[in-house]
Amino acid sequence: MVFNSFEFIFFFIVVYGVYRSLNHRAQNFFLLAASYFFYGCWDWRFLFLLFFTTIVDYVSAQKISSAQDLRTRRHWLILSVGVNLSVLGFFKYFNFFAGNFTALAKSLGVLMDPLVLKVILPVGVSFYTFQSISYIVDVYKNRLQAEKDFWIYALFVAFFPQLVAGPIERAGHMLSQYHNPRQVTLANNREGLWFLIWGFF
Repeated sequence: MVFNSFEFIFFFIVVYGVYRSLNHRAQNFFLLAASYFFYGCWDWRFLFLLFFTTIVDYVSAQKISSAQDLRTRRHWLILSVGVNLSVLGFFKYFNFFAGNFTALAKSLGVLMDPLVLKVILPVGVSFYTFQSISYIVDVYKNRLQAEKDFWIYALFVAFFPQLVAGPIERAGHMLSQYHNPRQVTLANNREGLWFLIWGFF
């Protein structure tokens, strides 16, 4: 499902209609469910990867926030960043490096079977990876308190309007918007509709 498709228009109208009928807490849960549905439309298997990295970063941030010594905080930072970059590196660069390593071996007279796997790149993996890393670094540097509500943090990572195409958002800018009730005005609707029409154009 891409943004400039009739499927997305239908999806958005349904999501917005249901969203407006719910209370604040239910809105957050519904947006999270809609975001996972949206991402699953690309390839449902990557939902497990998104959920896995979300859990790793949530737990790491809690551990960093509660740790009393710098060494423990640094260990959890390294774990979180390491997992994120490993996931990104594997899916984005494995075939590139494997293919080049095989070509290098061949040029040196060593025949090898290609190590290339049929690795599909998860859509948006760069965006949510770097967004999660920025959150962990902010918590580590005490610029931000670790988010205690797992579901709000999961929504921050998976929010569908910017999940697959950015921009990369800072947690300090977004998390407060999930915590506080959101007021939608006629001016907001007009401005949002204008941006949608301009984007489709």
